[in-house]
Amino acid sequence: MKLIKIPEDKYYEYRLQAMFDCYKWDPQFCDSNTLARHVLVLSEKENEEHAGYYARMSELPKDRFVCRGYSGLN
Repeated sequence: MKLIKIPEDKYYEYRLQAMFDCYKWDPQFCDSNTLARHVLVLSEKENEEHAGYYARMSELPKDRFVCRGYSGLN
């Protein structure tokens, strides 16, 4: 697993692509940017491992997941 910074000269293009090609219409909240300046790069093995985690999590009963600290979710 590697965390790689998006080069400054490529970030603006990435931001536009996220907005228009990936439907991320609001790339900020108030004055804070919501688009990361880094990407997480996984090896094929790491990707398969994480996909297995997600698949198993989706099979768990939804009431096992409790969000604490945010009153908007029950």
